[in-house]
Amino acid sequence: MGKVVASTTTEWYWDGHTAIDQVIVVDVGRLDPGDAVATAIRALQQRGWQPIKGVRNSPVGLESGSQAEAEIWVEPLASYKIPDSGGFNEQLDASNAGLFRKLHAQNGTGAFVVLTASPTD
Repeated sequence: MGKVVASTTTEWYWDGHTAIDQVIVVDVGRLDPGDAVATAIRALQQRGWQPIKGVRNSPVGLESGSQAEAEIWVEPLASYKIPDSGGFNEQLDASNAGLFRKLHAQNGTGAFVVLTASPTD
């Protein structure tokens, strides 16, 4: 699909439950954010991931019959909100903010796609 340029996690906490999302930023080599997302989605579909029915288009949610415990969300870095735990893990929040500031400052960020793997409920 492309070169992984960054990897991090987010932590969410609510009603006594903690969920950890894996966040990966991939350079897919396309300069247009729409083309970059389409390239990433095609690569995931070739591996059995399909769009989640009834979900808005941005970010695009994908699910897999063989990976029922997770969903993958795909969106361009240009429109991605910096991962934030809502104050649950302030150190991780600060680290992610710094990481994504650096990524946004790089030339060619239109080629960067953010993939977020989230556990299903």
